[in-house]
Amino acid sequence: MKIAAGNIWYKSGVRVIPTNGMVKKANQAVMGAGLAAQAAARYSELPKQLGERLISTGNHCYYFPDFSIITFPTKHDWKDSSTIELIKASTIELLQLVDVNEIKEVMIPPVGCGLGNLLWKDVEKVLYKYLDDRFTVVFYSNFEL
Repeated sequence: MKIAAGNIWYKSGVRVIPTNGMVKKANQAVMGAGLAAQAAARYSELPKQLGERLISTGNHCYYFPDFSIITFPTKHDWKDSSTIELIKASTIELLQLVDVNEIKEVMIPPVGCGLGNLLWKDVEKVLYKYLDDRFTVVFYSNFEL
C-alpha cells in the first residue's frame, strides 16, 4: 500500500468511495456528504445503481466500471459512526473485487476517518494488513492524522 497527498478525483485508476447501506424511498442510495456526495454529483446514475444493489444484495463493496468507482461501506446508517469491523469486511471485499476484475491501480481515501469519526492509526492497521502496492491511500491536503 502506498500513500499520497492530493485530490482523489485528479488521480488515475479506480477510486474507492466510502458509503453507507441506507436507501431512500426512490431506491437511491443515501450519498449526502463527503466523497459520496461528490461522486453522486459527478455521476448522476450512481445513487440509483448503488441503491438497487443495496436492496438486492446488501451493504457490500460494488464495482461500477462505467464510473471507475468501487463503493466501500464504512457504516450501515449514514447517521452512525464508521466501525473498524465494517472497514475490515469492506477491505477484504475490496481486495476480492480488485483481484477478480484485474484492476491495476486503486485510489482509496482514509476510509472512515472523516465523517466516520475513526482515527487513521486504527484504520491504517486494517488497510496495511490486506492491501498491496496496487492501492494508494490518498490524503486530501488538509487532512489531519
